[in-house]
Amino acid sequence: NYRNNHAYRNVYADKTGQNYGENDDRLIVDLLNENTLNYTFDIGKHSFTTLAGFTQQRTNTHTAGVYGTNFPTDYIETLNAATIIDAKQTYTSLEEVALTSYLGRINYAYDNKYMFSVALRTDGSSLFGPQNKWGWFPSVSFGWNVVDENFFASLKDKVNKLKLRLSMGVSGNNDIENYAHVNRLYPSNYSLGAGNGTVTAGVGQTGTVLANPAISWEQSTEYNGGLDLGVLNDRITMSLDYYYSTTNQLLLKQNVAGYTGYEKFWNNVGNVENKGFELEFSTFNIRSKDFSWKSSFNISANSNRLLSLGGESQFISVGERSEQYLAKVGESSIQFYGYKMIGVWQTSAELAANPHSNDDAVGGIRVADTNNDNKIDADDRVTLGSPFPKFNWGFSNNFEYKSFDLSFMFQGSQGAKIFYGDGYYTEMRYLQKELVDGRWFSEGFAATAPREKLGRDWLLTDYLIRDASYVVLRDVLLGYTLPKKISKKIGLSKLRMYCSAQNLLYFMADDYIGINPEAVNTTSNYASPLIDGYQRGAYPLVRTITLGLDIKF
Repeated sequence: NYRNNHAYRNVYADKTGQNYGENDDRLIVDLLNENTLNYTFDIGKHSFTTLAGFTQQRTNTHTAGVYGTNFPTDYIETLNAATIIDAKQTYTSLEEVALTSYLGRINYAYDNKYMFSVALRTDGSSLFGPQNKWGWFPSVSFGWNVVDENFFASLKDKVNKLKLRLSMGVSGNNDIENYAHVNRLYPSNYSLGAGNGTVTAGVGQTGTVLANPAISWEQSTEYNGGLDLGVLNDRITMSLDYYYSTTNQLLLKQNVAGYTGYEKFWNNVGNVENKGFELEFSTFNIRSKDFSWKSSFNISANSNRLLSLGGESQFISVGERSEQYLAKVGESSIQFYGYKMIGVWQTSAELAANPHSNDDAVGGIRVADTNNDNKIDADDRVTLGSPFPKFNWGFSNNFEYKSFDLSFMFQGSQGAKIFYGDGYYTEMRYLQKELVDGRWFSEGFAATAPREKLGRDWLLTDYLIRDASYVVLRDVLLGYTLPKKISKKIGLSKLRMYCSAQNLLYFMADDYIGINPEAVNTTSNYASPLIDGYQRGAYPLVRTITLGLDIKF
């Protein structure tokens, strides 16, 4: 992957009258080599399938940037015309990431009734130091086809499928920044010589993140139990799974004491629990010669809880701006945290007669005195919702009538909250309808929304925390297939016409004021496992309508 960016700003583009040019290059070479060997054999009613594998992946990233100013003319925009090259911004960098993996698996089945599988893989990542490069990840599973047992024979005409499943497995995560296990060198100036010395360029460990040579894999252990059911020759089918997982040695960038000379410290700390269920239910409502109708419904729900945090009872993380996230042992691992809005300060008299702080002003957000101590301070901060949905669901239908077919799927999410980060910007506060309607103008005006630049910081309250629930008609497809007799007459084996649409209907929560409740930021601060649900600069939802023609000769 290669990317080049050339930009030029002429003398009229900035109030300083200074022209400016830059040239950036990024080259990423990703090399993946996978080798697997499979061997299958049977011994009577015993069936074996074995697999052994070895994989290697290496990613090299080379970036370079040159920045120049003071071009004598705007007619030449290449950097050779710049009379000043900005040494502070001009740079080159070379980064390398590698992963080596060994894996093996044995599947065993007896008479297609009892199935057993065991697997083991080990992965070595260059993102970790020499002490803990390797992680070991075993898994085991068991299945039982109950319908094939003799004692079930009398029910087989009604229940044609009944399978029980159990599994346990360990997976790993190495999603941290590169070179976290070593203290990196950065350009630094030194004072050398007698007296005040002479400033000499050099390098030093002047970064803000303290290395941890013992940093290692984050590991998740999951237990799963499930059953598959088919009734009346699969006219009614159901699949149900319940899972329980714990994730330990969370990869976190913690705060570190200032006397160390650093701000953050990569560490393996904490333990998170997730448990929930997934259910899928399908029915053949009508199945006749000319007409069929099949429906499918699925729902999933997950409960998240922080079990430990390296001896601490809670941890407050800060996002891109000043918004805060609380991780508290015994509660959800990610919760929005701040002050609870109860209205807008309408008048000076109202402000003076009620608990407030120096951050408050008439026309600004009024927050609750949650601990009833008659003052507003940091102790009044409370949890303000979670970015995790209570449940997700989907509902689809497929119809066929002679040569016509129609299918559609609704999908939805319920209960998640989102932090609307676009509300940080002055332009949005002045121009977005939902933030302007009912805003405070003057005393005596019954405002329902705060003035854009008065009083308490919006990002420290729940004013921009919104309901991200939605229901969407995700896919619709209508097709017509020309009957075979007619197709043959015109020299074709098949002719099908169709029209499909995605996101044809989209219903958002009344409380949501953005353009896409499904979009959240996942990079920078938001790569942390203790921060989620922040949205800024989301791409708008795309409604797509496609007309198609399939022809087979």
